[in-house]
Amino acid sequence: MIIVSCASRRAATLLAVLFLSVLLVSCSSSKQTPAVVIGDLPDDLGLAISLDRDLDPYGAFTKWPSACELVTDDTLTALLPQIQKIESTPEAAEYEVVQPDLTKVPGGTISVPEARCTKKFTIGIGFLEQNPGTLDITVVAAGSKEFVTNNVDRAQTTKFKVKGGTCGDAADGIRCVDASGRLHFRLTLQLPHHGKSLKDPSRYDDGGEVRSFTTDKPDVQPREDYLNERLTRPIVQSILTRLDS
Repeated sequence: MIIVSCASRRAATLLAVLFLSVLLVSCSSSKQTPAVVIGDLPDDLGLAISLDRDLDPYGAFTKWPSACELVTDDTLTALLPQIQKIESTPEAAEYEVVQPDLTKVPGGTISVPEARCTKKFTIGIGFLEQNPGTLDITVVAAGSKEFVTNNVDRAQTTKFKVKGGTCGDAADGIRCVDASGRLHFRLTLQLPHHGKSLKDPSRYDDGGEVRSFTTDKPDVQPREDYLNERLTRPIVQSILTRLDS
């Protein structure tokens, strides 16, 4: 029979407690995924975008502004300073349009080069290293004010305050018309979660104030609202400022 003294039992208990404490400290001090830093719009938003352009017989611009040129890479990297790489991919679009008398144009459609653009940007943090963010921009209509009015679908929007135009949140993104009424564009921003696990929240550092959002349902809309306010709407404002210059 082995007899264990009270002192031995106390020592074993103390060792177990110490081991558990070290384990808890080790777990609690494990590195969190670093925060994505959010900056501000740069002072220089890029060259002004002139809308004083020639019109075709239907009232559309003969040369539409390129969707990729509406947002500069410098604007994106100012708002997200940790961006390492940006890839811009323009895409043509076919639009069904009507003439001033509201009859369809011959052939029914017009082809617009670079009416759409996808900007993929890589941030070397967590899942964002393999899963880049995307900014999608579409020039929906461009030409005379009458042409734009006649050739934009009446998407329901919730308007918000902005300078240099009229904008609103719609089901397919933010939609805006510049102050002159000659260009209508749509914009969406996707910034995936970057925590390395579902339990690791996405964290954002805005001027030293850090906000965290989990993947749980109660955090989904607050996170979208936060990114919309701090990133998407400033990008929209940068476009309108250049159009209004």
